[in-house]
Amino acid sequence: MNNIISSHIFYYKPQPFLALKELGGNDIMGLVDLQDETRGRDEIDYRILCKRCNFQITSAKKKIEINGAHRHTFYNPEGVIYDIGCFSSAKGSHNHGGKSFYFTWFEGYSWCFSVCSSCLTHLGWYFEHSRDAGGFYGLVTSKLIEGQVC
Repeated sequence: MNNIISSHIFYYKPQPFLALKELGGNDIMGLVDLQDETRGRDEIDYRILCKRCNFQITSAKKKIEINGAHRHTFYNPEGVIYDIGCFSSAKGSHNHGGKSFYFTWFEGYSWCFSVCSSCLTHLGWYFEHSRDAGGFYGLVTSKLIEGQVC
């Protein structure tokens, strides 16, 4: 399989020795994330929009940390790497499909797909804890853009 780089979605063939599903840091196999436009803007509440249709998905004030970080980099069973940001709510998205624990990125959490309520683009996942009603959204950063200040 060839390595293909396309706007934060990286194709990677997992190696047998890679025991964890989360890759560390913002440096992915030597590829530095240069598209993080939100650095230094945490104090400003701005709209976060679907990159495809500009529909408001959430806002900067909804950013949260899960396992000590807002952003995480994971790969799925096919080896596709995703850079996600965690949000407490995403009212502009719609959860789709049944809940699954298969290859979950967050221990104890089931997941389902999250799509834009306007154009139905896959934006990420909704994660729900098995022991309580709490949950959060893991949204693919390359599928979102910043909008106007709220």
